[in-house]
Amino acid sequence: MKRSTISNMKIGPYKYEVHYIDDLKDPDNNNRLHGMHSHSKLEIMCEGMDHPQVQIATIWHEAMHAAFDLSGVNIGDQAEETVCTALSPIIIQMIRDNPKLVKATLG
Repeated sequence: MKRSTISNMKIGPYKYEVHYIDDLKDPDNNNRLHGMHSHSKLEIMCEGMDHPQVQIATIWHEAMHAAFDLSGVNIGDQAEETVCTALSPIIIQMIRDNPKLVKATLG
């Protein structure tokens, strides 16, 4: 399967490396994951066998988790997961639908 070409992204003041791992599993319970992030390692791990469009959505989802970590806002794990799952596809669509705004934001 072709992988996304994203190898890093900046979240706040940090540059996170993006890694693609086939058969990505949760180290705590061995459940299959689409993605996970580690602030201490500045890494986003993404399931390598997922379609590239799913990988992009996963990267944004994990970036939102990283943003919660950086912000210091703690709404609880389940609520955070719900927010990231709900808002990441909306953010992706807003970026796609508003290229002039994105360009203006970038200066």
